[in-house]
Amino acid sequence: GHVSLIALSAFVCGTNSQQAALRALVMPIQVEAMVGSKRKSSALGLAFGLGTFATVLCALVAGYASDLAKCWCFPSLGKRAPFMIVGAAGLVLCTVLLVLAGELGSYPLYVALFIVAECFLQTASSPYQALVPDIVPASQYGTASGWYGGMDLSGAIVGAVGVSVVMQLVGIVWSTVALCALLLLSLLATLSVAIRPIPAREILDSPSFSITSVVGDLIAPLKDSDFRWVIGTRMVFMMGLYMIQNNAYYLVEDCIDQPYAVGPVQMNSESATASFLVVSLACSVLGAVPAGMLADVVGRKTLVIIASMVVTFSTIMFAVVVLFLPRLWALLVVSAVFGFGVGAYSSVALALSTACLPSRSGYGKGTAPMWLRVTRG
Repeated sequence: GHVSLIALSAFVCGTNSQQAALRALVMPIQVEAMVGSKRKSSALGLAFGLGTFATVLCALVAGYASDLAKCWCFPSLGKRAPFMIVGAAGLVLCTVLLVLAGELGSYPLYVALFIVAECFLQTASSPYQALVPDIVPASQYGTASGWYGGMDLSGAIVGAVGVSVVMQLVGIVWSTVALCALLLLSLLATLSVAIRPIPAREILDSPSFSITSVVGDLIAPLKDSDFRWVIGTRMVFMMGLYMIQNNAYYLVEDCIDQPYAVGPVQMNSESATASFLVVSLACSVLGAVPAGMLADVVGRKTLVIIASMVVTFSTIMFAVVVLFLPRLWALLVVSAVFGFGVGAYSSVALALSTACLPSRSGYGKGTAPMWLRVTRG
């Protein structure tokens, strides 16, 4: 039922709240404090770039290994849960240490901890992506994708608003700790419906393992033309999305005229950035769940095309606002349109990708490259 699908999607809410807060607010603020305003963009881009390249292997290996977990992990926890537990625990620890390093002003240590944190994120998230095809019937992929998209975007709202508000009360460190606690709670919610003990007969039926088989199995999903097109277009879409979200703080601070105000409400840079993200993500949530349910009825291709056109148009309008109307209210209007497009796309993207998985014997090796193209866009 819907309650189970919501619980299944809870973990993406927790991870995305942590990631949205870290990438959109915490890291831009701390990097600027460490390196100065002239080098802030290049320093932040370097951290994100190194994190991207360092975690490629983690995403591929974790997804593939979760298919083989019946050979060596805890049978009572199933194939995916051990990776999610270890990944989430490591992500929480490294995120707290990362923020502390930022407060100490150590940029090299900061980047190193970010890379390790991203590796733990991939360790948890890549196998997690295989839970939907593992558990959910094919007839409910659209509904599951809608809830997944809604929880994904809701997590980003919680991260943006939570850090912006709590940061002003207790500082960056404790606001980050609170989001990490939320991440662990979301993990427990997902595990409550996702754990499927491995039958004894499957444990005894251990597949052979070799480097050749690993490489071959990871490449195999990419031989399917539909799968290539889905993950390729999804990667391009996510590149545009992250270009806006990851640079939201600097976009507001450097490109929008002060004072930051909407009517009588005056804001600082952090609050204005949070408002920008909240408007975009709130509009995304409004369209995500209904669009996912609609996709099961009318099909997904039309929704993907329309959503992509809306996002493309609004991305162009962001440039127009920066060049000709650099006001916060104008940025918020465009972000609302952008959000509706992102929400509609997100609601069907998981269902479309899941339906195109060429392997039915091991979903992890198919969802691993799919997840890699989403997060590394």
